[in-house]
Amino acid sequence: MHTASGQGYLNVKRGTIFRIPIFGGFTESMARAVPGMDFATRQTDVRAPFEVRAGRVESKDVQVEGDVLSLTARGGASLAGALDFDVQVRPMKDKTVIGTAMRVITYPISKFFEFHLGGTLDAPRWNLATFGRGDDTPKAE
Repeated sequence: MHTASGQGYLNVKRGTIFRIPIFGGFTESMARAVPGMDFATRQTDVRAPFEVRAGRVESKDVQVEGDVLSLTARGGASLAGALDFDVQVRPMKDKTVIGTAMRVITYPISKFFEFHLGGTLDAPRWNLATFGRGDDTPKAE
């Protein structure tokens, strides 16, 4: 696995993204950060260029978009399943007038909506980055 290399592009349209187990803890974290926000976690589109090298899958620009909330992430996962992503939650889709306006308005508090996704594919851990990453990412073997 450590010698695998390559690159690709993931593109999902009109999917049910948050039913994927890796997002399991995200809705709970958002509800703790902003009570009532769990209703807004219906994201449908994903775009992510990625590279595979040295036993890891890396991406500098993961985009998960929904009508109310969108996520951007950068980081990677080992081929053994260890996760290490920095994630920022933003209002609305990236390329809408209302989304752009909401991002300008919410920019001063945007640090409160940054998360670290660690753990493993089987047991993902979402932590608010504002309160420290903690030791939630298993060391790659």
